[in-house]
Amino acid sequence: MFKLYHTSLGFAIYIAKIALIILLHVAFSVSVEENDEMVYAIPTENIETDIFLKSYSSYNKYTTAHKILNTTVLAYVTPWNKLGYEVTKIFGAKFNLISPVWFEVQGEKKAYTITGVHEVDTAWIREIRTVNGDIKIVPRFSFNPWETKDYAVTLKDVSKSNKCIQNMINILTKYNFDGAVVEIWAQFSGVELEVIIDFTIRLADNLHSNGKLFVFVIPPPAYYDGIEGRFKRENFEQLVDYVDYFSLMTYDYSSPHRPGPNSPLNWVEECIDRLVPKNSMNQVKLRKQILVGLNFYGINYVPKKLVSEPVRGNEVVEIVTKYQPNFKWHKQWAEHSFSYRDTKSQDHLVFYPTLMSIAQRLQTILSKGTGVSIWEIGQGLHSFYSLL
Repeated sequence: MFKLYHTSLGFAIYIAKIALIILLHVAFSVSVEENDEMVYAIPTENIETDIFLKSYSSYNKYTTAHKILNTTVLAYVTPWNKLGYEVTKIFGAKFNLISPVWFEVQGEKKAYTITGVHEVDTAWIREIRTVNGDIKIVPRFSFNPWETKDYAVTLKDVSKSNKCIQNMINILTKYNFDGAVVEIWAQFSGVELEVIIDFTIRLADNLHSNGKLFVFVIPPPAYYDGIEGRFKRENFEQLVDYVDYFSLMTYDYSSPHRPGPNSPLNWVEECIDRLVPKNSMNQVKLRKQILVGLNFYGINYVPKKLVSEPVRGNEVVEIVTKYQPNFKWHKQWAEHSFSYRDTKSQDHLVFYPTLMSIAQRLQTILSKGTGVSIWEIGQGLHSFYSLL
């Protein structure tokens, strides 16, 4: 049964819409069962394995063109999980921003060239803009190839950092993108904090002067057991006037040495409150700029070996089909898990999002007044999108 943990007008409206969607499912769901018996998915703590296998891909084809979540939704799409491209064609109306994960900024030795241009799919872009004329395409630029010396050499030299910025602007202009998602904070090293702040502000100014949106990826401000993160409230306040949206990475909470939930709900709430505390000045405005990370992937742990790997929706379906595990609801984390023993007699523990865990996170997002960023839609199940 779906329970209300917070009360607000916005969320009450959201729940009413979800109830309507469920009623419409009965009449109009896309069937997944061979005998055409209609099976639809609803948020529940008690997931029955056979119902999950009959409903994981069900959705109401008459509501795909309507967004019920009254907040900003960013969806990441990756070229290595191509299902995401198809999802945007079906559910494109559910998203405000789509970020294809295409580009990497090379270091100083390679003159800050941008790789990944071969991934640009202009036909796909035209198609999703047909589905949703208001959608914004904001490709991600990663600085993963940079070494420590690249940060020091580049960010402290205005002419070099400006060249780096201009190369990014050139890509956005050439392909008529609406803006950029930039991921650099989690990786930078070898420079003072003030240097990366200055670079980010200059990047923001250049993007805005060219009419582009700026989405800045940030790590969580708190980790396991309340350990303070690298991105703090003071950094948020330094950048909030320059950044349109912050894509907050509230996932990957657990580890192979500490198997557990991907994104415990109380931790998500703590991360939001650390950046913009309750009753702080301009709380409503500032929280709207935070796009809280929502993982559509799971983690498959082998606890005795201290190893884990990401698991996608289609892989979860295969595992559940083969091993018929029982789903377990963890109220303290608001997540489901299941366990199974594989053909090599290895015990596995899997945490993967469900309609219930997603619904409770969306409830929190609405009650906190933030937006949402989904990593990433090629890893989810079609039934998830009925909640957006």
